[in-house]
Order: sequence, then C-alpha cells, then structure tokens
Amino acid sequence: MSEQVDVVSAALFDGDNVLLVQRKNPPYQHYWSLPGGRINSGESATDAIRREILEETGLQVSDFHKVQKHNSAGFTLQVFAAKADIAAAQALDDAAAVQIIPLHQVPELHYTPDLWAIIHAARQRLTDL
Repeated sequence: MSEQVDVVSAALFDGDNVLLVQRKNPPYQHYWSLPGGRINSGESATDAIRREILEETGLQVSDFHKVQKHNSAGFTLQVFAAKADIAAAQALDDAAAVQIIPLHQVPELHYTPDLWAIIHAARQRLTDL
C-alpha cells in the first residue's frame, strides 16, 4: 500500500497578476504551476507553504487564506491564497523559472492539471474576504 503524501500550494496575487513557477523536476517537469510542495513530518500546512515559497522564490509571505483541500488517490493538496508583493521573486530550489503572469494569459500556458480552476478559486476566496 502506498503512503499518502500531503502537499501544499499557494496562489500569490499582485493586482491582476499571479506568480507561477516552472517545475524543474518530474512530475510535470517544465509545466507552470503554483509554488508549493510536500509537508514535512511534524510541520503544519501553513509552515510548509511559507517554507516552500521561500525555498522556490525567495519571498517571505505570511498572510494566507485557506482556499480548499483536495483529496485524491495517494495525496492530499491544501491550497492557500495571498496578496503579496511578488516583483522580487526569483527561481530557486526546484523552480526552473518564475514568472509574474497576468491572469488572462494563464490559459495560454502549458500548466499542471487543474491549475486554472485552482487559481480561479483562490482569486474568488480573496475577493470574498
């Protein structure tokens, strides 16, 4: 029986732009996605997303809002959203590249499954606050 993997991701918005990372490693190598990754043993989801964003982009973001939790075969994904100053983001760790993308251009990209729906839900969550 395979182990359940707990992962986090975050949609970081600055106005009508979102920060995306291009994945350096499989799965979905070279696809655009949100910053995120595995939750380490004993780590909370919010601590994990802060760490992953820092490791992948060099940004320190602290004010997150939980968007959704998705359970699938083999993994649980917790999605967060935040408004942030993303201009200083840089590609670090397992990010091949980072890009600040206008929301209307996201559908044109080669992106991980469900990314557009997740971004839309995250944007709506911030709008509802």
